[in-house]
Amino acid sequence: MSLVAPQLVETFPQQKGFLHTYCSKAIYILTLLLDGYKFNEHTWSSIHFSRQAANTDIGWTLGFMLNFTNMIPTEALEHIKGHQPSLWAGAVSFIVLAIVAGLVAVFLQCSWKTE
Repeated sequence: MSLVAPQLVETFPQQKGFLHTYCSKAIYILTLLLDGYKFNEHTWSSIHFSRQAANTDIGWTLGFMLNFTNMIPTEALEHIKGHQPSLWAGAVSFIVLAIVAGLVAVFLQCSWKTE
């Protein structure tokens, strides 16, 4: 069954907020079934979707949670500081003194030339 966007909205008006993702999800599922699980035109009819296996619900939420709990770092991240504040204060003081000394030198050079 092939639907274009207006037909899709007419067919599933209650799902309007999710329709923009249907094509990409359908391509993903089709690629997964054909290329990943190697279904073909002969085995396609044997696909069976279940909500339960061994009296246990099968859902995307469990897989989602398992996938994302693997992304949690095992140890707390260290906060790496830059240089010590005293080093920054010394560096800023040195730069300010160098600028002042340079300005004084330029002023003295200009005043000696005028004399």
